[in-house]
Amino acid sequence: MALMQFAKDEVVVAGPDCTEAAPCIGRDAIKKGYIDALGAGRATLPLTDQRFDGKRLRTHGETILQAQAQAAPVQLRGGHVFEFRNGQIARSYVELDSRDPQTAAFLAQRAAATALARR
Repeated sequence: MALMQFAKDEVVVAGPDCTEAAPCIGRDAIKKGYIDALGAGRATLPLTDQRFDGKRLRTHGETILQAQAQAAPVQLRGGHVFEFRNGQIARSYVELDSRDPQTAAFLAQRAAATALARR
């Protein structure tokens, strides 16, 4: 089962329910917020490339990112990064490609909003 590939304490920031504001931590949360979303077609893994360096698997393609569960999804260039520890996925997250103009604009807008929030 795919869920057993995740470490018991893994943190996932990907899919519609595992957001930056509320990541899924642990297998139960990952199953509910990520694996079940994949199975229901609410999250996709559109890959155009993948590379493994022995510690991290990096995928590239179009990714859907939601900063918060209720926020509108944004289609961006990037991919997922899966970090491994002891043969299991220890952490996964979305890595965005700032070379893409739409993605760069999104990142700049997010940085500006973060800067305002910290004031």
